[in-house]
Amino acid sequence: MTEEKLNEYYSCGEIIPKEAHMQSHEQSIKAQKITMEMNSCFHTPEELNELFSELTGKKVTDISIFPPFYTDYGKNIL
Repeated sequence: MTEEKLNEYYSCGEIIPKEAHMQSHEQSIKAQKITMEMNSCFHTPEELNELFSELTGKKVTDISIFPPFYTDYGKNIL
């Protein structure tokens, strides 16, 4: 299932299929690991951009983040 399809399920407000729920759970675990890294150590702005890019799955080069930072599963931010 694509991330776009998963985001569609969440935006429509209906019950999501088990496959989508499992994928969302996996993405959430990955997002927890990335946000834990963002929030637990000092990072340069460039390093935070790299972590945020990994979190969202989209290249980010000039975002300002002031940890602590929280998200559900990350892919629906941008």
